[in-house]
Amino acid sequence: MLAVLSVITLLSGCFPAGRFLLYVDPYELEVLGGQGIDQAAIRQRLPKDLSVRIEVAPVLTEGDEGLQRFQELIERTKPRWVYLSPAHPFNPAAIIPRYPDIHFFRENNTGKTSANQIALVYAREQANSEAGKAIAALLGEEDFLKRIGVAEPGLVKPRVGILAALRAEHVDREIAAFVEGFSQLEDPERIEIKEIGNLTDRVKARRLLDGMKEDAVAIVLLKTYVLSGFCLEYLAKNTGVAVVEGPIPGQAYGNTVLLMLVDDFMGALEQMAKYIDEGSETRTAEQVDAPVQLQWNETYRPVVTRVLEGVNQQ
Repeated sequence: MLAVLSVITLLSGCFPAGRFLLYVDPYELEVLGGQGIDQAAIRQRLPKDLSVRIEVAPVLTEGDEGLQRFQELIERTKPRWVYLSPAHPFNPAAIIPRYPDIHFFRENNTGKTSANQIALVYAREQANSEAGKAIAALLGEEDFLKRIGVAEPGLVKPRVGILAALRAEHVDREIAAFVEGFSQLEDPERIEIKEIGNLTDRVKARRLLDGMKEDAVAIVLLKTYVLSGFCLEYLAKNTGVAVVEGPIPGQAYGNTVLLMLVDDFMGALEQMAKYIDEGSETRTAEQVDAPVQLQWNETYRPVVTRVLEGVNQQ
């Protein structure tokens, strides 16, 4: 908590009104703080000639109050560009049309946008494809299988599970990308896909994970959102390993987290700054592409590096 508060102090200090306003919600603030990203790091990454203001929204539960605070900030600072993080309690569509001369960067999985909005699209499909190929390569490496405890003689050939809380268009695209990458090196029949059906059903999540274990699933790709912590606790107790979306604290689940697919916020900032620098203020319905990092657990990194170097040389 103290670490989060110190980040808030750094991020929300007094700055002169700028061309580029970063309006960060408390959830994203906590995520960024966990990655060591603070005001100093953000300013170091952005061009020195770009006037930037960083504001952190207070913790609010009422959308109307959040909307009012944001509107007051916009009218006081008069930015030309705004990055609006995704977890604010208000509906951005209720205020963005009021400011047609301001260009808003907003995260958008589909890339579809309109008017004065620029879609910030993280390359999650590409990252899932790379992850699928990497996992397929690791399943053919005996040293890695020994490390995760599935290399003993007589064991069924290990499989991969994909557990989704809910299926949606962007989730299906990411799953398809993972399967496509996996299929470059291994039989996709080794992948088992299951859906929980909602975001909170722990009983069904446990039942599906039990079934995967019985089917020799050794690695689970989790697309389970708020259930991810529960699923990781299950896997930690049952010697499973997981691929997860988003950063997970290093010591939270030990060696259970094999790989994290992490949106590269600093890389996204660079792309937004580049877009601004290119003088694109008259464009509409545009898109900014941002990278996603594959972050491997340090315990597995030596074997992962060796295996993937061999794959890349083929």
